[in-house]
Amino acid sequence: MTQYVEERAVLARLESRVRDAGSAQALAESVGLSPQHLSDVRRGRRSVTGALAEALGVHVRRVYVEGPRPPEPVELVGADGEVLVRAERIFS
Repeated sequence: MTQYVEERAVLARLESRVRDAGSAQALAESVGLSPQHLSDVRRGRRSVTGALAEALGVHVRRVYVEGPRPPEPVELVGADGEVLVRAERIFS
């Protein structure tokens, strides 16, 4: 099942990876980006794509939606990780 995440969650994951790498420069080098490119992503001037998306464990997909926001899948998961309820969040 595809799990959609908001950009802010991806950016939070990016900041965690920067901390794990020890520095933004170290992370940039490990994924083949310039430090400036990574800085631009962190500041919202560029999007997460390519090797950086892969390093963060996400696949970038742009979706254009006309009209109201489509339903989103939602799961209620118990403490043991078992899915208790599957539903759709409806936006009006």
